[in-house]
Amino acid sequence: MSQTELAWCAGFFDGEGNVAAQKNRVKYMRLSMNATQIDRVVLDRMQNTLGGSVTGPYKYRAADSPLWHWNLTSFEGVQYAICLMWNFLSPVKKAQATKALTDMKEYRK
Repeated sequence: MSQTELAWCAGFFDGEGNVAAQKNRVKYMRLSMNATQIDRVVLDRMQNTLGGSVTGPYKYRAADSPLWHWNLTSFEGVQYAICLMWNFLSPVKKAQATKALTDMKEYRK
């Protein structure tokens, strides 16, 4: 895995991705990273570098083209992906990742 590829992933994730710890309907918290695109190729590149899965295509009323989703949902996988991209992420994404990981850590106590 090259630094160039990690920098590309971080740049793409900065603009299009999200990382969060969220509770579902039964109050179980889940950590996840995701991104959505109409072009599956870029999401496949994320998957090849960071893991996770690409699902779709999904049709949404507000979108003209079907959308694809890249998801990474294991705690260890998200931690690892953030760690790999950390030096290339913007302060905004670093803060988002820190909050998600901290929320998850508090939940696991």
